[in-house]
Amino acid sequence: MQYNKILVIIPCYNNYHDVHFTLSHSTKSKNIEYLLFDSSDNEDISSLSELYKTSYIKNEINLGRVENWNLCIELAIKSNFRLFKFLFAGDVLNNESVASYFLGFKHKDVSLVTGPYNIVEENQSRKIEHLNIRGLVRNTTIPELNMKYKNWFGPPSAQAYRTESIKNIRFDSNLPWVADWLFAFEISNHSDVYFSEMTLCEFNASSRKTYLKSRDLLSSKLEELFMFKVINKDSNWLFTKLAEQISLKMLLKMLWKKLRKKVTQKT
Repeated sequence: MQYNKILVIIPCYNNYHDVHFTLSHSTKSKNIEYLLFDSSDNEDISSLSELYKTSYIKNEINLGRVENWNLCIELAIKSNFRLFKFLFAGDVLNNESVASYFLGFKHKDVSLVTGPYNIVEENQSRKIEHLNIRGLVRNTTIPELNMKYKNWFGPPSAQAYRTESIKNIRFDSNLPWVADWLFAFEISNHSDVYFSEMTLCEFNASSRKTYLKSRDLLSSKLEELFMFKVINKDSNWLFTKLAEQISLKMLLKMLWKKLRKKVTQKT
């Protein structure tokens, strides 16, 4: 069992240049081993594996974005690495982040380490940090924090996991927008979380087509409501929030109709 290294799996799908960027800009620490999990159908990602001396696995059956993440988990579980994390094409992992992960996992009851991250959008970077606390977060306080800060776990690129803790936990492909939030929350149900002081990754939103397309969809908002239901376990609360969302949508529609009517009358 590898106790002093983290297995970093990079899911790849027709994104040669983004994978190239990630590997060229990320840490070359001896405590990291990169594995390219390649579901591409038209790009030679394997040449990057040779260039950067990483491990490489070709996924012959592309199951889709979220289910491919679950295949990565299967690989991590079967490996001899005690610690595991995702890194997505376009994102960057640095030496300080690696040190923060090992610091967090010194706590024996911690199965998930996360923390602040930078989101890069339209060539501008801004820091995202949902919590005003640092260090050990006891799992008994986590539902309350989720109600207050929503998905304070951050993206999977900011997170690292104790491999044994995810043996029976998978991403839910039926909830693609909140799949990562639900995954982290289920881990935190059984263990503590360590929230780092360090900024743990560069999250490149500009290269995330699915993220950009999904973030403003009504279906994504409904998935978030479902997550609050999972956390809160109060059906009355869910119906109240759902009614608020529907009322707001109806109000916006009504205002839009009035505005269009005024514009039409003027012309």
